[in-house]
Amino acid sequence: CYENGSGTRQDHTQAFGWYKKSAEQGNSKAQYDLGVCYVDGDGTRQDYGQAFAWFKKSAEQGNAQAQ
Repeated sequence: CYENGSGTRQDHTQAFGWYKKSAEQGNSKAQYDLGVCYVDGDGTRQDYGQAFAWFKKSAEQGNAQAQ
C-alpha cells in the first residue's frame, strides 16, 4: 500500500521498512520487492550488492521474477 499509495499516501521509506521486515522472515515476494527497492533507490540508498543478495534469496525459494 505504501509503495503505490493505495489507501494511504505513497511513502517509499515505509514500504522499504515493511518489505525488509517481511523479507527477513523469509517471504520470497518481499525479498524480491526489497531487491527492487535497492536497485531503484526507493526508500533507501541504491545498492546493487544488496539487491543481488535479496534477489538471490528469493530466487533460491523459486521466485521466477527473481531468477
